[in-house]
Amino acid sequence: MEGSLSVINPQKRSLRDWRDLPPELLDVIVSKVFYVFDYIQIGAVCKSWRSVALNQKPKRMSTIQQQPPLLLIENSKSQTNYKLYNVGEERFYNTPQLKVPPLSPSRRLCGSSYGWLATHKQNGSVKLINPFTGKIIKVGFGGNDFVNNNSACNFEKLILSCKPVEGDDDLFIAGLLAIVNEKKETYHCVVFKRATETSSSSSWRVAVKVDFRFKFQDIIFHKGSLYALDYSDRISAFDYYKGSYDVEILLPPYRIPPGGCYNFLVEASNGDLLVLSMGEPNCPCKKKGGGYTWIQVSKLMKDAKRGRLGFVEISELNDNDSIFFCSTFPYGFQHSSCVPGFNKNSIYFTQRCMDGLGTFHTLVFRTDDQTIRPVWEDHSWDHLWITPTLC
Repeated sequence: MEGSLSVINPQKRSLRDWRDLPPELLDVIVSKVFYVFDYIQIGAVCKSWRSVALNQKPKRMSTIQQQPPLLLIENSKSQTNYKLYNVGEERFYNTPQLKVPPLSPSRRLCGSSYGWLATHKQNGSVKLINPFTGKIIKVGFGGNDFVNNNSACNFEKLILSCKPVEGDDDLFIAGLLAIVNEKKETYHCVVFKRATETSSSSSWRVAVKVDFRFKFQDIIFHKGSLYALDYSDRISAFDYYKGSYDVEILLPPYRIPPGGCYNFLVEASNGDLLVLSMGEPNCPCKKKGGGYTWIQVSKLMKDAKRGRLGFVEISELNDNDSIFFCSTFPYGFQHSSCVPGFNKNSIYFTQRCMDGLGTFHTLVFRTDDQTIRPVWEDHSWDHLWITPTLC
């Protein structure tokens, strides 16, 4: 009958059958795919599937930020092989198309922003890598006075202000930098502005350079300013467009048990700036859940009486919100009905367990009942949250 669909015996189905699907049906199939990486894999099947996928790319570009990140896990058997893990669906992706250059003791991974990875060498050489498209941008800091032959540069963290789109003058890179020479080790917060660009490299100049007596814990771009948190529990805000210092804010008191505390800056999905204070008083492997034993969440707010900015402890996140972070990746995510498996009002984070095996735990902290439980563990080289991107 004209217009009817024929029934295909599953045992006789071949790749050619899938290639010959009508474009109208393929368009419906692709539109139903939620995760960006599933969409990327569909485009790699064959030319006809790729053509349909490309037609939907503009729409996909606008929905990427509505998705939870995936775990990028380095395969312990091969440092050039990486895999992606979906925590919500508890599944690995087949990732032969991931393009991550091999790392080594001389080239370290130090950041994940907008689906791009940042790596650096001790001579100050930085590369931005998109593992989904294979694009690499070499970031040159030539002429900057903090890099010389007698010092070693260690970028503990690098973040981007936006996606590195070619020709975009609004891209800034911020880094937590430790410079080691024969005499001493100094700590800096540096913001770089793109000066010139080619298809494969770019030259950068220093827009803001801050030297402090205390080492920095974390940095984040937030609403036109860069916020830097140091180990004296002070947060300094800088206008990186003007290169000026704005304000200094003190963190609220901790509910600290004996032991250490680590602080991280995170932007929630509604734009609130949060500080996650995480206590680790004992060895992680001695505690059920494998890591931090308490988490305190504080939000940046303005005091109505004094008119000053300050952080106030909060007992829960916004409705349907979740936070994903590791030391190089902070990300706030607003849940939707089509995202299965993730807990609302929760904080997902990674932590290395000191068990002698290099075990990495991925844990979830629920703010409603203050519990921490493991959701994934693996004897891998590293775990890193990343948001798949199409550009």
